[in-house]
Amino acid sequence: MLGMTEVRWKDQGDININSGDYRMIYLGGHETQCGVTLLLDKQTSQAKVEVDCCSGRLMVVRWCRTPVDLLVVVVYMPTSDHLDEEVEELYERIEEKLATCKGKHYLLVLGDINATVEEEKILNVVGNYGLGKRNTRGEMLVDFCMRNNLMITNLLLKKGTLGKYQETKGDCSWTISSSGRGIRQV
Repeated sequence: MLGMTEVRWKDQGDININSGDYRMIYLGGHETQCGVTLLLDKQTSQAKVEVDCCSGRLMVVRWCRTPVDLLVVVVYMPTSDHLDEEVEELYERIEEKLATCKGKHYLLVLGDINATVEEEKILNVVGNYGLGKRNTRGEMLVDFCMRNNLMITNLLLKKGTLGKYQETKGDCSWTISSSGRGIRQV
């Protein structure tokens, strides 16, 4: 499973790639710098899913499974060029989607959160392996995780400095989940 952001496509779609080996669910935005995509392998793509295309920055995909449902949120948070209110609105929309979950579920948030979270460990939210100084968007991310009992999972594993960030500006693509179990370094 791979969440991609800023794909720069318009419209939305659900297509099979490479003779059905992969499934790509995508949602474009009005702006060409938006767009989110979820790429699934053959086994994962064969399961029945519910797709909620919220905006060019947010898509929610739910697998109804036993014993727990899997809810995957792919999000592209606004950059620092946008107002903090826009970021808060997107966090609120994600929380609204979480509120619709009935029963047990496992949550995975993938995408570009555009936030910097430093090395300061916060129990069950931030691990020991952050980088840089936490910025305002990083505070918003940590607050969101604390309110929803989530952890930033790519800060649980030690990796080299280059493996921590995908951009040199210090903002990062984070992986957030409702459990640290099954986390592995890619």
